[in-house]
Amino acid sequence: MQTSLSNSRVVAGLLTALFGTLLATLAPTANAQSVRDSAGIRMVNSDKPSWTPAQQLRVSATPSVVIGDRDEEPYLLSQVKSPFELSDGRIVLANGASTELRLYDANGTYLNTVGRKGNGPGEFQDIEKVSRLTGDTMAVFHGRGDISLFTSAGTFIRRLTVARPTASDGRPTAFIRPALVLDGGVRLLINQPFGRESGPVGKRFDATAPHSLVAADNRVVKDLGAQPIMESIYEKDGPRYVWLCATEVTTGNGNSFYLGYGTEYSIRRYTAQGQLNQIVRRAWTPHKLTKSDITTFLDEWLLRWSKKPGPERERDRADMLDDPYAVNLPAYSAILLDRTGKLWVRTPKPIDAAVAGFLTDYSIGPSAWSVFANDGRWLGDVTMPARFMPSDIGANFVLGTARDDDGVQTVVRYKLGTR
Repeated sequence: MQTSLSNSRVVAGLLTALFGTLLATLAPTANAQSVRDSAGIRMVNSDKPSWTPAQQLRVSATPSVVIGDRDEEPYLLSQVKSPFELSDGRIVLANGASTELRLYDANGTYLNTVGRKGNGPGEFQDIEKVSRLTGDTMAVFHGRGDISLFTSAGTFIRRLTVARPTASDGRPTAFIRPALVLDGGVRLLINQPFGRESGPVGKRFDATAPHSLVAADNRVVKDLGAQPIMESIYEKDGPRYVWLCATEVTTGNGNSFYLGYGTEYSIRRYTAQGQLNQIVRRAWTPHKLTKSDITTFLDEWLLRWSKKPGPERERDRADMLDDPYAVNLPAYSAILLDRTGKLWVRTPKPIDAAVAGFLTDYSIGPSAWSVFANDGRWLGDVTMPARFMPSDIGANFVLGTARDDDGVQTVVRYKLGTR
């Protein structure tokens, strides 16, 4: 998050990362939904899911592929970023610790490595995430907003850079963050200016940042204006985020993308040219955070991050209890667009923020995802395994990153189907 929203209690490395099962088997029921069109924008409201028991999707109990369970290179994984499948079944992952892409066959056997640490073409100083574009082009997000593109064979294509605003002395005046890349090198950029805003102490507000779509040559395709990115509060030394708050989430494919902000159950879909063409909504009752919710989160947080003895740890606990918390749990904490055009939306739980301070990280327990058709209808809910974060979903598989009790990462593939 930008400097003006930093929280002294969360280590800088965690801030960089920022940015119980909900459902029982659904009885067959008609989907109560309303659809209306306003100036070319389709607005879809669903009261109930529409899947019948025979249509209900389920994730298999055990994975069909596991990468990272062998005690030898290159199966030792660390800081794994967003694994996905290529069209021929090969699995791609970014191994952040070694700053490289690794490719495996459909059974999880290592094939080859792409890229390395460095500043030259096809090299990176770090890797934030990796994504698959149309035609199996691989996009690696790295550095200070750069994106390097590779063919599916691992051949370097080009590097997309951002135009960074600077002051007269050459110092940068904003942090430019590419949220996603579309076909043709069009990127969604989030511009977070440096500086410390001020306001009445105790006043809560939604921190915003200018959003724009830019072409490969940094020409602005569409200015999307200021969009909310995080629930925040003014304190005497400046603004900061509140614990367990809503944060902006994004997902997309080659020709469209979604923006969501969980203070309400509403997610917007845009074309690659930046035209808003659909808003997805579903029935949702806000969950007011309770003291039990907060203490459950705190206990797990301190268990993971505090090494202090009893009395000092309790002082930390009391201190964190005095911090500002969101009033309501966000409507959702993550979104993912699958290969078939369906939108998957995760329901948050307070304990999930104990990993990195934000609800956007992987869930400690099983997680519930609401699934929406391309036309915006709420189809149903699917439960994902505990300690698992999906990053690629196809018609018959779910691929993502899992962690064991010690935090060791593996990349796992589950079958997805109606039985």
